[in-house]
Amino acid sequence: MSIPESNPKKEKWLDSIDLLLIAIRHKVFLMSITAAAAVVSIAVALYLPNSYSAKVVLLPPQENQSSATALLGGMASSIGLLTSTGLKNPNDIYIAMLKSNTLKDRIVKRFNLMEHYHADSDRYARKELSELTSVASEKDGLVSIEVLDIDPKMSALLAEAYVEELDHLTEVFSLGEAAQRRSFYERELLKAKNSLELAEVGLKKLQQATGVVSIDIQSKTIIEAVAAIKAQVTAKELQLGAMGAFATERNPDYLFVQRELAGLREQLAKYEQDHPIEQGELVIPAGRLPEVGMRYAEKMREVKYREVVYELLIKQFELAKLDEGRNATLIQVLDHAEVPEKKTKPKRLMIVLFSIFSAFSLAFLLLLIRDATIRWKKNPEHLLKIQRLKDAYQEN
Repeated sequence: MSIPESNPKKEKWLDSIDLLLIAIRHKVFLMSITAAAAVVSIAVALYLPNSYSAKVVLLPPQENQSSATALLGGMASSIGLLTSTGLKNPNDIYIAMLKSNTLKDRIVKRFNLMEHYHADSDRYARKELSELTSVASEKDGLVSIEVLDIDPKMSALLAEAYVEELDHLTEVFSLGEAAQRRSFYERELLKAKNSLELAEVGLKKLQQATGVVSIDIQSKTIIEAVAAIKAQVTAKELQLGAMGAFATERNPDYLFVQRELAGLREQLAKYEQDHPIEQGELVIPAGRLPEVGMRYAEKMREVKYREVVYELLIKQFELAKLDEGRNATLIQVLDHAEVPEKKTKPKRLMIVLFSIFSAFSLAFLLLLIRDATIRWKKNPEHLLKIQRLKDAYQEN
């Protein structure tokens, strides 16, 4: 009974027995490569210095609403800041600042890390610090800072330094915003003071020249009412100017102040509509006051207006000075960095096992390629094709 020939197309190139035969035939080669990899990996693992990690955990950003912010309708609130910067998660602000070059450069200079890392420049020391630092937002909303170093004490110091420099950086930006407000209102306050002094001098000269020292109560009431409304309009305009330094036009608080300003302007226009206006200035009807009295009313109105503006600016200026001495953002530490007692890296056993496995796999792969090449060359069909190629080449 004849045995049916097997179809070579249906045969597997290599089965498990073939693989085992290859391993047995070249066991010396495989064992040599694996042993050499083991020796080298052990030497490397023992040579690598121990690295220790220290970790700091921060609570999410806590915003303190400053007194000026409360008065101005929260114009520097965290919501407005996030809207303008495009950061939806408050933790992103912390993480962005912690990863900033400005903060890292301060740490590099503070601990002389260029010498500690044996770096050629501060730039490479900063790069080394970045690679050894992990800053992340945890699933529970906390912010973690983890620093690796060969010195356990240094790792804890660097982790705590990140918190200290973050606190400094937030204070700088907070003070910068308050300083801008303070400087803005200081300039406007000086202008308002000069304008008030000029208005008072003008009123005094008119009194000395004409002898008019007062007007009737009703006229005085009209003057004071218009002056108060105009002063509020001016104060809102200045408020928008101050908000423009750190808030966008789409900021909800900015839009709210704009609506308030529009309402005050409508109120002023309606009030002036009920009284004659001559050359842009409110005057008392001629039938009620003599010409000198009208001039006195205009001067008095200017004084009252300047007085109200000056008083409003004094309040704004004092609040801006108060905010300049406060830190708007609280850095709250949940877990401080502790000096690690156990090393984090290197994981020597994992290094050795991975090296042995990789070396064995690579050596066995090379044997498979070698075996496949031999099989290919011994295949009659392949030999025939190669001979045909040689014949065709010689004919040409």
